[in-house]
Amino acid sequence: MYFFTGDEHFEHPKIIKYCNRPFPSSTEMKGEIIERHNSVVSKKDIVIHVGDFYLGRKEKVYKDYIRQLKGSHVFLRGSHDRWLNKKSLMIWEKNINGIYVVACHYAMRVWPRSHYNSWLVYGHSHGKLESFGKSYDVGVDNNNFYPVSFDELVEIMKSKLDNFNLVKKLKGDKVMNNKWRATDKGETKIPCKYCGELTSMTGTKMCDNCWEMESRMSRNIEVAEKILEKLKQVNIEEKKYE
Repeated sequence: MYFFTGDEHFEHPKIIKYCNRPFPSSTEMKGEIIERHNSVVSKKDIVIHVGDFYLGRKEKVYKDYIRQLKGSHVFLRGSHDRWLNKKSLMIWEKNINGIYVVACHYAMRVWPRSHYNSWLVYGHSHGKLESFGKSYDVGVDNNNFYPVSFDELVEIMKSKLDNFNLVKKLKGDKVMNNKWRATDKGETKIPCKYCGELTSMTGTKMCDNCWEMESRMSRNIEVAEKILEKLKQVNIEEKKYE
């Protein structure tokens, strides 16, 4: 099972005042958050922390905190995670039971595959920001200091509006997406500007695969460099057989 949480702010006593948390001290806050976490998470579960986990000294974070929490953990970089490597992930993406889930410390208006109604889980706002489309604040302040399971997210998202840029089915056989996509029946297809494959995405002029690749490349320069290097090697190999 996947769980999502964030904004624990361990080793940050002032967060109690800033967010009106119901704890007399940071020690009490630590104990209660860890206890609630372990009451719902098992050793086999995977927990995605969407940032601002810990503000103390790096050498204490594993012994005093991570080791006490059940589950396997993925930590995304937030506003205060100086204990994490600067190259640590800021965005996490995963297809879970057929639903594409994106996790980030910050809320966004659009996110990877949001036009296919993907979900976004975020933090940073401490329960004070109204969600947008299929998005939800999984920070502890918004969830009674418990992590949120994927099953709980399924129920939460049932009451959320679809993403505004969703590819929607309309009357008849037409599918429209704010002029991004043509039609299902008798649709107009054009060559993808990168690979040449026919696509109905007349707005972007890219097939779905190239659109996803361009999106990933724009978010991570290291990924972009690796992809470009791989493409060069492919071109070299192809020329050998011409």
